[in-house]
Amino acid sequence: MRPDAMCRWMESKISETLPESFAIVYDGWTSGSTHYVAMFATFPNDSHRGYEKYLDFVLGVYGKDRENVVALIGDNFSTNRAFARLAGVPMIGCASHRFNLFVGDVLAEHEELLVAVNAIMKKLTNIILSAKLRRLTDLRPKQRNQTRWNSSVAMLDRYVKLKPFVPLMGLEEIDNLLLSVRQDRHIDHLLAKLIDLNSVKLELQDEAITLADVRGLFDEVVGEFPSANERLRPGASTIQDPHFETGVVKVLMHMSPSLTDQERLSIARLAVTAGIRDDDRMLDADCMSMASRAKKWRKMQQSCSGFMDCRFLRRPLTCASACFQ
Repeated sequence: MRPDAMCRWMESKISETLPESFAIVYDGWTSGSTHYVAMFATFPNDSHRGYEKYLDFVLGVYGKDRENVVALIGDNFSTNRAFARLAGVPMIGCASHRFNLFVGDVLAEHEELLVAVNAIMKKLTNIILSAKLRRLTDLRPKQRNQTRWNSSVAMLDRYVKLKPFVPLMGLEEIDNLLLSVRQDRHIDHLLAKLIDLNSVKLELQDEAITLADVRGLFDEVVGEFPSANERLRPGASTIQDPHFETGVVKVLMHMSPSLTDQERLSIARLAVTAGIRDDDRMLDADCMSMASRAKKWRKMQQSCSGFMDCRFLRRPLTCASACFQ
C-alpha cells in the first residue's frame, strides 16, 4: 500500500473509531530543529477486554474453546484475578504468596530486633571494619533485603557465626551496637523458627506438589503457628475460589462423598462419566507388580470418585511471589 493510500485508510479508520464525545491529549517532541506535535483522543471502550478474543484465538488454534478450560492457574496479581472472574473460570492462586504473607507477619513481630542486627551487619561492611574482620574470619557480613524474607534468615545465620569474632575487633563503634544476652537468645529462637519455615517454602516449590499436599503443609504450619490461620486456612480472603480449591483437595484425598453442594458445583467441570471396565477391575492382582497394583488401585479410586485425576491442577511454579522470598 502506498504511503498516501495508507494515510487515507488510517484517517478513515480513526474517524470510524472515534465516538461522539472524547478528550484530547497533546504531546510534543523535538529532534534537532524539527518539532513534532501529536494529538491523542481518549475515550471509554471495552477494548481492554481483548483478552477474551486472544484466549479464544489461542484455543481455536488447537481446536478447543473456553468450555474445555477447567481452571486458570496463575499468581495473585489483580489482572489474573479479574481475568478469571470475567472469563468465568475458577482460579488457583499462588501458595507461596499466601505463605510469604504469613512469614511477613512473623517478621513484623520481630522488626526491632531485625533492624538492630542489620545495623551491625551494615556497620561491618565499612572498609576499615571489614578489613579488621577479614583478619579474623573469611565470613562476610550479610544484610537483609526486605522484599525477600529468606535474606533475613541468611542475615541472622551470619550474625550468629560472626558473633564470636566481633568483640575481638576491639572497636568502640561496633561494641556500642552489640546485642544483649537476652536478644541473642531471642535471635537463636527466631532463626530456628525461620529455618523451619524455610523448609516449607522449599517444599512449596516442588514441581510435583498438589493442592492436597499444599493443604497438608499449611495445616501443619497452622498447628505449629496458630497465628497463621488467617493467612493459610482453606477460606482465607486471599483465595479467589475457596470452594473450588477445597473441592479439588477433597477429590485428591478421596473424600468426594463429603463435598458440599457449593464445592460440588464449583468443580462440576472436573466431573467424568467414564469408569474402569469390569474386566479391568477383575484383573488378577497376582499377575501385577507392586508398583502396577498401586497405580491400578489409585486409578480405580479416582474413577469411583466421579472426577478427573486432579493432580494436574498444581500451584503456579513461576509466579512472582516465589521469586521474592
